[in-house]
Amino acid sequence: MGWVFEDFELDMDAFELRRAGETVPAEPQVLSLLFLFAENRNRLLTKDEIVEKIWDGRAISDAALSSRIKSARQLLGDDGKQQRFIKTVHGKGFRFVGDVAPSPYGAQASAADQRATDPDAGPEQEIRFFADRNGTSIAYSLSGSGPVLISPPWWVTHVEADWNVPDVRRFYATVGRGHTLVRYDRPGTGLSDPIEAPFTFESEVALFEDVVAELDAENISILGLSCSGPVAIYHAANHPGQVEKLCFFGAYANGPAISPPEVQKAMLSSIKAHWGLGSRQIADAFLPDLEREQVLEFANQLRRAADAETAAAMLKLVYQLDATDCLARVKAPTLIMHRRGDRAVPFSEARDMAKHIAGATLIPLEGRAHSPWYDDGKIAEKLHDFLVS
Repeated sequence: MGWVFEDFELDMDAFELRRAGETVPAEPQVLSLLFLFAENRNRLLTKDEIVEKIWDGRAISDAALSSRIKSARQLLGDDGKQQRFIKTVHGKGFRFVGDVAPSPYGAQASAADQRATDPDAGPEQEIRFFADRNGTSIAYSLSGSGPVLISPPWWVTHVEADWNVPDVRRFYATVGRGHTLVRYDRPGTGLSDPIEAPFTFESEVALFEDVVAELDAENISILGLSCSGPVAIYHAANHPGQVEKLCFFGAYANGPAISPPEVQKAMLSSIKAHWGLGSRQIADAFLPDLEREQVLEFANQLRRAADAETAAAMLKLVYQLDATDCLARVKAPTLIMHRRGDRAVPFSEARDMAKHIAGATLIPLEGRAHSPWYDDGKIAEKLHDFLVS
């Protein structure tokens, strides 16, 4: 069990505070104080209640309490004047005022328990590792059985943590029914090893080819979400005899066209300046109509998958990926699904893909969310039906 706010995560099971995935050293009493605030977020805690909970009602001085409050603020980069997280209500007590949401990663056991009791949760996944052509250890996951369906990573991913988010897991489990679903993390993200080399379209293509070689699969289908679209298009165009089905959601072929240069620059600057706030901005753009807790959960997914430097480098690549020259050479049966109001990737990109891929089917959808798993399951079912037809 735990809570997330900005780029912080309070993990009760591990009894620790993490920032951008890194443990923040803290005294036990100060951690206990932070947990108490998170549990009672947006509710006034009197000094007497804090003393009762943290010190079991033992008599302590106001100076001792003030010292622990100050230490808690320092851990969060807060101070007595700014009070972004812990607000003093003079003469009464304190309130925690940060945007707090339950963490989907607090305990792996609870996620496993949920899978066991949820009939729609889908199969377990198996995580494996292999060395790519550069010797970098790449994490990938396998779930289900049958023909191979590969879903390349979109912006930043974590094959283990993402799977423990119920909406994400149900989406992949539904789409992948009757297939062996394969997902993988790029170098520098999720469970894969970091690298010093820059991210390029060529490195993306090479990594996908290395994954296919590791699987030793003669035929594959590809599920291209968001920025994994160009890699899927390139592979399908250059390996027409290998790709059986090609399906897309929220994808594009022309990265430079998805956003004006000034917007691209602003997003990159935001991520570099403060990954907590930057991930929240991205989450708001991706999921503009969802509940606050779902948006915060998604922002936490992003921070769990990569640090700020890697996330910025990957977003820069997102805007550079371009496979428009390959569209006319795609021969595999293709389904393209896209929401008309998508704020991350314009619907016009889906239309352009459908115009240039011979025989492609375009299914426009209403709504603005960029992610496919926050719906009633109809998107996953349509994708699955296409793959098995």
